[in-house]
Amino acid sequence: MPEFYDVIFERRDVRAEFTGEAVAEEVLMRILGAAHAAPSVGLSQPWDFVVVRDQGVREAFAEHVLREREVFAATLDAERAATFATIKVDGVRESTLSVVVTYDPGRGAPAVLGRHSIADAGLYSVCLAIQNLWLAATAEDLGVGWVSFYREEFVAGLLGIPEGIRPVAWLCLGPVTHRHRVPDLERKGWRGRVPLTDLVHEDGWREQNVRQPSSLLRHTRGAGPYGGHPGHMADSGDPVPAHLRLADVLRERITSGEIQLDSPLPSEESLRRDHGLDPDDVRRAVQVLSDEGLVYTGRDGNVYVSSRAEETGGG
Repeated sequence: MPEFYDVIFERRDVRAEFTGEAVAEEVLMRILGAAHAAPSVGLSQPWDFVVVRDQGVREAFAEHVLREREVFAATLDAERAATFATIKVDGVRESTLSVVVTYDPGRGAPAVLGRHSIADAGLYSVCLAIQNLWLAATAEDLGVGWVSFYREEFVAGLLGIPEGIRPVAWLCLGPVTHRHRVPDLERKGWRGRVPLTDLVHEDGWREQNVRQPSSLLRHTRGAGPYGGHPGHMADSGDPVPAHLRLADVLRERITSGEIQLDSPLPSEESLRRDHGLDPDDVRRAVQVLSDEGLVYTGRDGNVYVSSRAEETGGG
């Protein structure tokens, strides 16, 4: 089980790190097989995979991406444009090959089971296949980069895709020198990851201020625990569930450096006593932090601050 989560957290959108080395055919087919194993609405399997190795085709696409990059850059203010100038948006030339994943809305039509009330369910199915492909490639120690700076009609014409079939993703794929621990857009200061606790609602929608930071460090240190001082949370009257408030308190202590890298969290008993919570709430709070990659359980059964906390300002 830990290996599965390792793959999820190690997955990165790769750009400059491709080596261009060959990908064995059996490895490519394993990856595409994982993509094809994705769930799909009505078992419609509305995807196709166009493997692009031809250097001339990839070069034509790379030039198109450059033009679209310039179009986007022209819409930015000076500060944002300066940040964007440092961000590489594709690895088309550097990668070994590309895989273009398409969506055929006519596959299984007209009676696609489960799509009658959600027209986009087929497109969602394709996205699940793309995620499977990405995770499988990561498990094979390869990199994937999703290029989104293109016009669908250009790609359709370049690859001879029939009318009505949409190119959903142009994915660069191949061996890499390494994968950064922190996503490029966080490292470059474009966006930071929003804490999970800002996005979890229980038994209905809860109004919340989801921040959109350009700096993850600034974001996490500025967030603070819900309701101010932690105190006893069980009967605070705060509409935010107690375990999420405790998770916020612990996250603040980690990202501020109060609890150091590889140091243990306070014991379950002390957290329960100090915050007036029952054991289940404490365990759920720790699980939230574990899901975010901030903590891990050691062989001794204690919970420790993960090295990933360094990426959010801790340690």
